[in-house]
Amino acid sequence: MKLSDYGITVHMYRELHEFCLQYNEKKAKLYDCYCIGSPSLTGQPRGSADGSVTSRNAEKAIILSADIAMIEQAAVEAGKEEYQNLLKAVTCDLPGYVMRLNYGMTWGENKFRNQRKLFFIDLAKRKGYI
Repeated sequence: MKLSDYGITVHMYRELHEFCLQYNEKKAKLYDCYCIGSPSLTGQPRGSADGSVTSRNAEKAIILSADIAMIEQAAVEAGKEEYQNLLKAVTCDLPGYVMRLNYGMTWGENKFRNQRKLFFIDLAKRKGYI
């Protein structure tokens, strides 16, 4: 099975790969969107940004939630019983042998590679690339 058989080019794969590596950053930013805070009141003029901080945070949270869900759903779809390990592997760029040694993944190398490819195919479909 090759990703190119499904219309995923090298550059498209790189984009999907980098998108997955941002998973932990997106989760941290989503958490920050839900933290309670208020702007400092200094009496100085404010910027010309439209909308309130709350509405901008809500918009960010919607986008981040959709990206996170997209990655997690693709992992569940491709990984089935090992989806948590597959999610860890694609979001932290970990090879199969590390997943087997440190995280107890039961798949062999060929199964891991095939499921990883299925993950990227599913993610490409969810992002509308194919």
